[in-house]
This record gives sequence, structure tokens and C-alpha cells, in this order.
Amino acid sequence: MTNYKPSVPGLDRGFRVLEILADSKEGMTLSEISNSLNVPLNGVFRVIETLSHMGYISRVEKFYKVSPKILGLAYKAVNLSNSFSIIHPYIEDAVEYINETVLLGQVQGLKGIVTHQSVGGHPVKVSVTEGTQFNLHTSAPGKAILGSLSFKERKRIASRIEYVQTSENSIKNAEGLLKNISLQIQDGFFVDDEEDLMGIRCVGCPIFDHRNFPVYSLWTTGPSFRLSHEKIVEYGNYLKELCQKISKDLGATNGA
Repeated sequence: MTNYKPSVPGLDRGFRVLEILADSKEGMTLSEISNSLNVPLNGVFRVIETLSHMGYISRVEKFYKVSPKILGLAYKAVNLSNSFSIIHPYIEDAVEYINETVLLGQVQGLKGIVTHQSVGGHPVKVSVTEGTQFNLHTSAPGKAILGSLSFKERKRIASRIEYVQTSENSIKNAEGLLKNISLQIQDGFFVDDEEDLMGIRCVGCPIFDHRNFPVYSLWTTGPSFRLSHEKIVEYGNYLKELCQKISKDLGATNGA
């Protein structure tokens, strides 16, 4: 066995922290990280402080977890692997039909992340950088995935969300989010009615994988003067049908 000695100890320690946190479902405390890696507590603290400042680690109470931002690097590297090759043609079909920006995203922990966007053809359009995080309580994709989970899991996540008010329409608490989602489940599509930003509406649906898990959300976004409530219903039903086809192609047998 080769005795490896890292030439950049701080970098080595940072990746070791990320790897151990990525394997932890519930997150870890500073002491737990220190003991697991056999690294002094002050050394772990400096690494955590740096990675937190960069946005790659998040903290919930005393527990640290890998944040969704790191997915932005991963997805750029693997390009969503085989799943994206299946999904991408459908995204292009959606852009052609809707002519607004269409996005793909995932949820990890208490945040979502944009993994792909295809912009619409209007001179004035909404564009979101890949890797951008979004709130679950103010977004169509966040609601779409939460609405596809069991009520117990949905309630658990809703109780832990930080209810940041980004517009006057933002949902303010877990009770409001659960009620909002329950009203939209019957439609099969989920709406951000100027809840994240005034003047911007979104509508989206979940995509299920071979485990029948809502692994992605597909949604469209645009200015409210074009995305009227009538258009929201039209595009929502279109995306619902599209996501059912994608889910079937990904091997889903339920919810597809």
C-alpha cells in the first residue's frame, strides 16, 4: 500500500469533508466530522467555514450537509448522464410549443437546483443560469417534487424549510405550503403565481425515474403578461402529458 502524502493538505482535507458529508443522509456535526476523519476540530472548522462561504456546505441547526450547489459542478461534468439524453428532445419540443424558457431541475435537501435551461424565442424572456438554487416554497419545480412525495415526507421537509419572503405572494409557513400543494395535486401541475418574483409566473410537473421517485421537475417560466392564468392551465396540461411520456421512457411505472 502506497503511503500517500498530499501536496496540498488543505485541498485534500476539503474533499475528504465533502465526501464524508455526501455519504451522510442526516448531516454531521463538527465533532462527528473531526472524529470520522481523525482531524483536529479547529482544522475541520476552517474547512467547513471556507466551504460554507463558497456555498458548497449548508447548515441546519448543528448539522452540516453538502448543499445543492455542488450539483452544478457535477451536472456540468456528467451532463445528466443517460437521463438527459432521453429528456433533452422533450425539452426542445416544449420550447417549440410554448416558446418560453423551459427548465429542468432537481431537489436536494431543502433547496432545488437548475440543471438545464432552453430559452424561448421571445425578445423579452426569463433566463436562469444552470446551477442556480431555488426555494421549494416559492417555485413550481419545488412544489412539483414535494407534491409527488408521501405526505409524511412532504410534511417533514415543509417543516424544515426557511420561508424566505422574496415577493408579496410568497408562502409564509409550512401550513400554507402544504395547503397550496394539496390544492394543486389534483391538477397534476404546480404553479408559482408570482411567488418568487413579482411579474414572473411558472408552471411545472414532476418526472419520475425507474424507482417511481420524482427525481426531476420540468417547468416553464415567463413574464406574467404572457403567462396568463389561461396559459398556465394550457401549458400545465401540456407539461403534465410530456412528463408522463418522459417518466415512462425513464422506466417509471407509477405516476407516469
